[in-house]
Amino acid sequence: MKYSFKFDLGCFPTTVHVMFGYDTLDEVIDKYELNAEYFEFEPDDEDCLALTLFSYNKGNCYLLFKDIVTNIDDMVSIVHEITHVIGNIFKYYDTPLNEDTTEVYAYTAGYIFSTIMKEVEKKQGIKIVCQKKK
Repeated sequence: MKYSFKFDLGCFPTTVHVMFGYDTLDEVIDKYELNAEYFEFEPDDEDCLALTLFSYNKGNCYLLFKDIVTNIDDMVSIVHEITHVIGNIFKYYDTPLNEDTTEVYAYTAGYIFSTIMKEVEKKQGIKIVCQKKK
């Protein structure tokens, strides 16, 4: 299964593109018509199971996952990549992470995670719930 979606952040003029099930970085570059000179990545990134690209000419970010969400470890990878996304957004918009901006950071992370997980539920036909073990 392969799927993608995008959404805008309200607090920053940034579009977040998310793709699950990508095969190669070239596939991603072609799909989103990215110009490689405007984002940073290492050759080893091609082998990563999860990857974040940030377009420094448009201020948009791309969260890329080789696999669909099947377990808690996949959700942990999403949280990990969201941290990179917000770090790039703060850097791009010259917003330092400090005592005055941690609340913005936290709300942005929560919004991105919630939006992604709602789409995962729709696209994969699953319901993510927390239950107490019996």
